[in-house]
Amino acid sequence: MEEMQALIGKIKLFTHDGLVYGHKFTNIVVQALLLFIFVFVINTGFLYFCNMLWSNYSATTVGQYFFKYYSEYAEIICNILNNNLIYFSAKITLISFIVCLIIGSVLRFLHILSYFYQHMGFLTRLFLWGLPLTAGVAWVVQSEYKFDHLASAYAVSLIPTEFLFSGCFLFVCELLPELGEVFSFILGKDKR
Repeated sequence: MEEMQALIGKIKLFTHDGLVYGHKFTNIVVQALLLFIFVFVINTGFLYFCNMLWSNYSATTVGQYFFKYYSEYAEIICNILNNNLIYFSAKITLISFIVCLIIGSVLRFLHILSYFYQHMGFLTRLFLWGLPLTAGVAWVVQSEYKFDHLASAYAVSLIPTEFLFSGCFLFVCELLPELGEVFSFILGKDKR
């Protein structure tokens, strides 16, 4: 009889934990979707603003000299801004989101985020994690869009990655366990 009550207690605990995790997961998915939409809108607005500035600049005399003497750079800028900017922004934002989640998951699992991210200030996080993550995203964007220069891919990846990485790391920290927690669970040394 006691064994049956213990089993029922474990089942109740398991279902309660599952419901709590399911609720947490749903909240984080909604937050991630809102963050993605927010960054997508900001990135799209920025790209359209750059397109407007480029159109105005290229119509000036100085802009014409830029086209004449720096034709390679002008061609790169024109190739970027001649894309469908909404689709381009959505794809760049999605790439940034996925790369930040993957790298954040690995760092969380290896217990690196708790030492080198969670207890740091905003600017330290930005320089220690944001800029290198942007380079990783730029590498993926360069291979996706066949940019000749990594700097071009870095420029288009900078805004979405800087806005997304902190949220992605937060989501990962909320949902995924660290390696030590996995070992504790496997060895039966759960702290409950």
